[in-house]
Amino acid sequence: MSSQPSQPHKRSARARLLVVGSSAAVREFIDHTRRQIGAVSEVSSLCDAIAEVRAATAREPINAIAISSDCEGFDAAQVKRAFDRVDGIASLILLYREGQEELSEAAIGLGFDDTIPLPCSHGELIELLTEHQFLGHTEQKKSHDEAGDPAPPSNTIPPPRKVVDIQIAKAMAHVHPETPPISPRADIAAEPSAATSTPVPTAAMPSSQRLRKPAFSMPPISRPATKGTSEGPPNDLTLVRAVIDGDNLRAVALHALQHQLGTIDVRLVPEARPGEEEAIARERIGLRQVHVIGRHGSFGVLLSKTIEQATLEAWALWLAEWIDLDESHRNLRRLAWSDELTGAGNRRALLELLPSTLAKALQDRRSVSLMYLDIDNFKQYNERFGHALGDEVLRESVEVLRSCIRAGDHVFRMGGDEFVILFCDPNPPRNGGGGVPEDVEVIAERCRKAVRELQLPLLASSGSSAITMSAGFALYPWEASDGEHLLWLADQRALRAKLDGKDSIVFGSPSSSDGGANGAPPKDSH
Repeated sequence: MSSQPSQPHKRSARARLLVVGSSAAVREFIDHTRRQIGAVSEVSSLCDAIAEVRAATAREPINAIAISSDCEGFDAAQVKRAFDRVDGIASLILLYREGQEELSEAAIGLGFDDTIPLPCSHGELIELLTEHQFLGHTEQKKSHDEAGDPAPPSNTIPPPRKVVDIQIAKAMAHVHPETPPISPRADIAAEPSAATSTPVPTAAMPSSQRLRKPAFSMPPISRPATKGTSEGPPNDLTLVRAVIDGDNLRAVALHALQHQLGTIDVRLVPEARPGEEEAIARERIGLRQVHVIGRHGSFGVLLSKTIEQATLEAWALWLAEWIDLDESHRNLRRLAWSDELTGAGNRRALLELLPSTLAKALQDRRSVSLMYLDIDNFKQYNERFGHALGDEVLRESVEVLRSCIRAGDHVFRMGGDEFVILFCDPNPPRNGGGGVPEDVEVIAERCRKAVRELQLPLLASSGSSAITMSAGFALYPWEASDGEHLLWLADQRALRAKLDGKDSIVFGSPSSSDGGANGAPPKDSH
């Protein structure tokens, strides 16, 4: 075995600790930490921390994130969810003040990896850095000896349960037949592993999937925490819930893996970027590594200094199976909620999302706008140029509509050439980079003009007129009391726009009812 490096922070030349906060106690913590390791980054706000984690590369990953409870807008549950979505692999550590012990206990219950009080003693700091792999095992053993504590237990593998048991037994029997499986059941060990399928190369994907923007996906639905869900060790049920709820499965699976191995000395890192291979290889000398490869491609690399190679390979196959399941479930969810041709949300997605969106808007005392539109004279494109050109008109129209709306707004295809735009971004409308507030009606007009300015080569060469749309606009709660009435009202106004000459948007007013000639509105449900 190679000798331990002389510098305690040898490994931290690549891995970093990110500290979030700006108080005097946090500054003192950062100063003490930098005396032990060199790679410490610091930011003052949670937004900056998220940006820093997003920008982290395989060469300079962030091992742990230490967040002060005094950060503006700090909420332990929201912080946990945010960093799980951005990374989910780095350890999450809470820095709390004296008197915040209940907050510390709550953070652990929510899934934080560690908490530490401020001010932090030298012994607590060394233990923290060792536990999260910023200091090597030599330093860990030394600190145990100095404290008179017994040596840490050997790295034994607790027997996995249920699905974990079956998958590990399969994987180990497949990769190393001479290695006895963890499960005592010989019939499980004899079954072949399903995790060795050849990855599908990107070039083999349909061009429409490679070139188009990502399809519509349903926004995450906030679910009330179920009492007792965070209690007990992670197991197969925890992983199943992560897949169903759309949580960060990789982070949950890695946590379960570390629990089963009885150590946190195993990490999942991204694949090296082109040109970084040699540098990454030098930095991983002394570490065992296994690529996690499944049917959907490569998911990263498992790294460990203490776990045996055969065991690491078995767990890599187990992890690939779970990530493959998660990817397949996400793909099915996308197909269920999006229109295959345009990538817009489908009718099912709108009808599912609209009630919760209106309820949230009513709770927040803000309005929601909806625009119902269709392409004028769309039938002529299919009749004169064929369905391929008609499909292109629909796809390009959706793309240009997406470019005009805000990040929190959504486009839905109701069928044929009919679309709905749900203006539900909770942030005030902003005009370009100037940050000047603008009305949602202005965004709607921008959508109409953008469709009119679409340039399709076949239409231009044939001398056809511009693509135009007719639309109706309705506002909740001022003009409609529920989603059904809101859709009906916008549809009636879109019909009026067509009757009035097309290429226009009909807006209403808080006092308008839009009954009369166009029929009575549907019965109010309230």
